[in-house]
Amino acid sequence: MANGAVNSLLCTTTAVPLMMHAEEITEPMGELRIDCTGGPPSAAIVENVTIQTNLEITNRIDAQSVSDALFTADSGSGFVAVDKAGVLKSAHTVVWNGVHLTMSPQGTVALRFSNIRVNATEASPSPGGNVLASLVVSGTIIEVNQASLLLGTTYSSLYSNQSSVLVCTQTGAKVPDGLSFSSFLAGHAAFASTRLTEGFASVLAPKGDGQNYMADSGHRVLVRYTGLSPAATLYVPVAVAGSDAVIPTSAGDFGLDPSGGKYQSSTGGGSLLLSLVHGADANGAGGHPLFIPPTPPAAPVVLDTLAEIPVAADGSASIVYEVMDSSDTTMEVAQFPTFLSVPPSGSGITYISTEQVMPAPVSSVATASTTAPVPRFVQTLAPNDCPVVGDCDAIYFPHLAVSATSLDFTVTAGSTATQTLKIINTGQGAMDWSSTIVYDNGSGSGWLKMSPANWTSGVTANVTVDATNLQPSTVNATILIDAGQIGGTVPVTINVTVEPSPGPSIRSITSSANFSGPITAGSLATIMGSGFAAPTTVTFDGINAELLYTSNRQINMLVPASLAGHLTTQIVVWNNGVPMDPVSVLLAPFSPGIFPGAVLNQDYSVNSAGQPAGPNTAIQIFGTGIASGGVITGRVSGVSYLPEYAGPAPGLDGVQQVNLRIPSNQPAGTYFLQICEAGAIPVVCSPPVWLAVGP
Repeated sequence: MANGAVNSLLCTTTAVPLMMHAEEITEPMGELRIDCTGGPPSAAIVENVTIQTNLEITNRIDAQSVSDALFTADSGSGFVAVDKAGVLKSAHTVVWNGVHLTMSPQGTVALRFSNIRVNATEASPSPGGNVLASLVVSGTIIEVNQASLLLGTTYSSLYSNQSSVLVCTQTGAKVPDGLSFSSFLAGHAAFASTRLTEGFASVLAPKGDGQNYMADSGHRVLVRYTGLSPAATLYVPVAVAGSDAVIPTSAGDFGLDPSGGKYQSSTGGGSLLLSLVHGADANGAGGHPLFIPPTPPAAPVVLDTLAEIPVAADGSASIVYEVMDSSDTTMEVAQFPTFLSVPPSGSGITYISTEQVMPAPVSSVATASTTAPVPRFVQTLAPNDCPVVGDCDAIYFPHLAVSATSLDFTVTAGSTATQTLKIINTGQGAMDWSSTIVYDNGSGSGWLKMSPANWTSGVTANVTVDATNLQPSTVNATILIDAGQIGGTVPVTINVTVEPSPGPSIRSITSSANFSGPITAGSLATIMGSGFAAPTTVTFDGINAELLYTSNRQINMLVPASLAGHLTTQIVVWNNGVPMDPVSVLLAPFSPGIFPGAVLNQDYSVNSAGQPAGPNTAIQIFGTGIASGGVITGRVSGVSYLPEYAGPAPGLDGVQQVNLRIPSNQPAGTYFLQICEAGAIPVVCSPPVWLAVGP
């Protein structure tokens, strides 16, 4: 309301509050209006106007801080711009001083203030913050002092969803010839769809809409892709028809029939239409729309053209759509597919993309500016739109399910146990999921593993409890399986009871070459058993053995050479400083054994059917238990040959090497190969291994 009247002048103030974009830096607040009656007919008056806002004013300004805020007046013949421009006097204040106005012949005048842009992201809370302004008019006859007018409330404006994710596998993805929407669908090209949803009517407006007065562009949407194969190429529609078009654009994975879309211009009210922008920068500013809708009235236009979007070397790509038409009275939705092309790689690498959708252009300029784009937005990822659309449980989305929500383990300290967990996609589309392990307080860490820890769509995963370093107790953890905002999250509780170990035990003590046969001084031996706790020590008749490998179940070692000539030995295994009971074992003077895969051809390749030894070439045989001082022979399918060399393998303690030449007349074929101690009675030979001889 107005305070004061001159010559019976009565002025009334009116504010038109709007639903405002909570993410926009240059959001126009609602219109302010002053209607005055009872003034001097046709009188010339001069007035000063000050408008102050609770948010920073962000209009486009020139070097003298003259803004594009709009002040119009109606002296009986309609609203026209006044003769003075608004000047930004402070971050929150715009003024018009010395404005010349004329009263109508009826003694009326109406003043209207619009296109005052503010940084709506400053409203608190956000969303849901109020935009307020105070108004002061002083001059010849109008006296107005109106504070705390509500000009708008902020709301989250843009929501989004993805039907699935783009996955680049090593098998590649082909696309048909010709950049048409229909041919890509008919060719079953790989794609994922993006859906854009308004948070309220008029969120998406073209450049010609009133809220984009003097703007550089209509509202835009920036979509950024990451995690793609650098060899990939994307294809998207040049134009996208929204939910209120003749036929909406859809690839069929959000519940609509597949179609490139059909759009018709209308003079009576728009329908949502988006155009791909060519030449926009990384923030979505600049460039120009590729599709300009026909001037109404016009026949419907079939939309069937795609554009190629390159992928950068870091696996990223981006697209920008600008609103070309829309309805200010209807909440609208648009969706478009992103088609994928990638050649087969054979690399074994699977690329799983991520997608970010945000209103654009994006900017960090939060004040009035001479050059920053209008409109512009802070970088804000569009939240999930399924609560707005009401289809969160629709079958066309992927939905995460697991075969169990808890797993119970009973495991002996020092051992491991594994169970399986099925990760299931009960919906449609690719489901990218990952897992995170959260250990309960007092349960330690590092004892639980899930493999695979992430995947696309369903899989059977192994859940393994490793109690190697756990003491008898009860420990707990939770595996959080996360399929993102689309698929959902499922926690799986892991309950573990660790029981005391029955103590270390020895199952066998053998030659290391083939885990059979007696052990020999100066050669390699293996102890198999359970419960071997680190640190581990092994003694032979009180002599420390050199240990080559230790685990909970196996110890590989070098038998002391000083035991040569002994018929038996007392072995003691020490676990964490505690000795086990001694074990008496036989010591064989000869116990030849050949290591698996340890027969090399003359060119050092591993002997096999695909790489046989040639006649009159030397092969190298590596084994253990082939003690010195005997008569060593090589035996090929029962026929004995003297070796060219038999002795220690250079640089390999406990390993012996035998070089044997294949006879020049040896027929091609596969034979049993053995190393024997021919001087022993009876002759002692190694277990046979295969030897391949070529032509």
